[in-house]
Amino acid sequence: MAVETAIYSLKGLQERLAEHRKCFDSLVELIPAKYYLARDDEALTGKYMHNKKNKAPKQVVKEATKKAKKAKLDPENVKSVLDIQTQTLTTSESAQVESGEPASADDVDHMEGLAPLPTGSIVELQEKLKSRIQELRTKRKAPTGTVDGEAPKSRQEILEKRAKRKRERKEGIKQKKDKRRKLEDTKGMAIDGPSKVDTKANGGSKAIKEDVTFGKIDFGTAEVAKKRKGPTDLTGQLKQAEAKKQKLEKLKQVDKEKAETIEEAAVWNKLLKQAEGEKVKDDLKLLKKTVKRKEKVKEKSAATWSNRQAQVKKEQEERQKKREENLKARQEVKNAPKGSKGKKDKGKKPRPGFEGGARKKGGKP
Repeated sequence: MAVETAIYSLKGLQERLAEHRKCFDSLVELIPAKYYLARDDEALTGKYMHNKKNKAPKQVVKEATKKAKKAKLDPENVKSVLDIQTQTLTTSESAQVESGEPASADDVDHMEGLAPLPTGSIVELQEKLKSRIQELRTKRKAPTGTVDGEAPKSRQEILEKRAKRKRERKEGIKQKKDKRRKLEDTKGMAIDGPSKVDTKANGGSKAIKEDVTFGKIDFGTAEVAKKRKGPTDLTGQLKQAEAKKQKLEKLKQVDKEKAETIEEAAVWNKLLKQAEGEKVKDDLKLLKKTVKRKEKVKEKSAATWSNRQAQVKKEQEERQKKREENLKARQEVKNAPKGSKGKKDKGKKPRPGFEGGARKKGGKP
């Protein structure tokens, strides 16, 4: 049963609308007309754009400017927004009457009485909103959030699913680390000769399991420099690779399955090291080739060094011989009797210039 109140009844609607209109009109009158009403395109063009075709003579522009200033200061010409709108409406109506055109559809709508809007059911509007939201979610392929295809209903469900995904991700990382650690541990297993190799019935597999050691878990706090195991020089690496190959060959003759297991573990260990950026040098052909090249370079360097040493020794001997000759000549001059002159070197030519030359008598000083 609909209950009519004094607020929403149609009685006194015209009076209420008149009051509202009066209130809005008083607010509009407070706004200057130049800020409220839109300006013509021609006025904007004349102010901001320099159109040479529409330019008027300077005298006409000056007179128009003076008139505009005077009109601006005249209190009778100051019109409010409502006055301008009323004047515009009157002008348009008079033009329509003179031309004989019928009133526009908007004017007819204004003249007709106000009809109440059709009231719709809130439930229908909610259903429309839900269907629209679902359509948009389907279009952008939004995640449903659950296995059954239903969206999460609360914030708690969202947090629980997020924590579950986090746990699954951590478990996956842990499993990868465990697998990697086991592969690294198989690297340290010793390959013994045929005297120490037994069959599976004698507990060979048990001995392998006992040798497994578990390393420390890396939490990523600080990186400690790892010491490289084994020789670092190429010759030592070559010898180690040859020894490993020989041990594997011996083990294949006794227990082929065990040898294949160790060989597979070594391959995985090599791949992991290469993935970390470490260079694995276990190829016998490349190691032999590199060692041979290094030996050739060393031999060439040794030959160059020996030639250099021989040259230096020869130069030292020559300098020593020359020094001894100079000392001997100086001693001979010192031990010679007084008044005698030393032997002159006739083969040596005098240097150009005037040093040591005898001056002629009567010559210029």
